[in-house]
Amino acid sequence: MKQITINLYHFSELSEESKQNAVKSLRQQCYEANAEWTWEDASGTTDFVEEVADVWCDIQSGSHGFYCDHCHNKSEDYDLSYKEEFEQFRADYLEQFKESLWCDSTMKEIVENWEFNENESYASNIADIIIAFCRIIDDETLSYYEDDNVVEWIETQDFDFYEDGRVYNG
Repeated sequence: MKQITINLYHFSELSEESKQNAVKSLRQQCYEANAEWTWEDASGTTDFVEEVADVWCDIQSGSHGFYCDHCHNKSEDYDLSYKEEFEQFRADYLEQFKESLWCDSTMKEIVENWEFNENESYASNIADIIIAFCRIIDDETLSYYEDDNVVEWIETQDFDFYEDGRVYNG
């Protein structure tokens, strides 16, 4: 029987060149790990906005970014103008923000500062808010491709590496 000895290293023990190889090989995995968690939270936040607004928005992502394929106002109370209905939503959202798990500070800031577009319906304004939020989350998620973020993520993982920076999968 042969015995083979393999030397394994922690990220901090690698040479600079090997660290760059590790970052390059783990960049996509880092992005996917963080994106899944981020978008799961974002989905809860957008669902909460839809619930408070009493709308359902079908937000899609395409090659040109996010867009609303369809938005349906579920409310049957048509006594208010679109703008009055929006102001009621804003007040309700900011009140419920304090108590919900799905209240994200980014979304709160968007809702607080949203300029109601009077050329669109109430539901379309809500869809535009959700799209603005998705764009911000997408931009933040893309930052996980940056070397510093990948290095930070690698350092929180329990990877072992070969001397050249390849991940040991044993």
